[in-house]
Amino acid sequence: MPELLLSASSLRYVFNEEQKIGLFSASISIHAQAQIAIVGPSGSGKSTFMAMLAGLQRPQFGEVLFKGQDLWRLSFPERNRIRQKEISFISQFTSLHDSFTIFDNLLLPMRLAGHKDCENLRKKATDMLTRVGLNYHHSTLPSSLSGGEIRRAILARALMGDPSLILADEPTSNLDEDSEHSIIKLITETCKDSGAALVIVTHNRNIANQMPQLLTLD
Repeated sequence: MPELLLSASSLRYVFNEEQKIGLFSASISIHAQAQIAIVGPSGSGKSTFMAMLAGLQRPQFGEVLFKGQDLWRLSFPERNRIRQKEISFISQFTSLHDSFTIFDNLLLPMRLAGHKDCENLRKKATDMLTRVGLNYHHSTLPSSLSGGEIRRAILARALMGDPSLILADEPTSNLDEDSEHSIIKLITETCKDSGAALVIVTHNRNIANQMPQLLTLD
């Protein structure tokens, strides 16, 4: 049995009790190298659920254990260190810095985490860009990339720290169908090659059905 990376039980966060808006009782177990898709109607709490798993949104009830540690009993700096080293969160929104080149966008989180800007770090960023097919865009600004290329750059940045778990919340939003399938294939294959577990929220049932595990939020 692969190592249990993260387990969450009975997570709850309610925005409006009377209208039943929010997340009411959600649980999940994520093992090493797992690939899990989460689907559900708009407003079912998918993004809130992912934010809780990433240590970004404190649940009103329930617990999130990462490698046996309760994320919400840790201090803010301790949760940050886990996100810098172990859990990588990919938002549905574009999160690249417009004033930085794609190459510097990859280096920035590593610098903030205390890594020295050395030759090895720069080589790793170059290798990541090559892996996602952006090897000719080192000096390109995000504004010059297509939507699909931006998503590739975000994935490359997410993998820079060798995370054991990637949480991707609608990583193909606003892409056409061909680009969407291409990015999902790239994410799943890259995570498989790197050994990272993957949990992905998607609105596309056809894509979700291709994942080994499928969970639905009602």
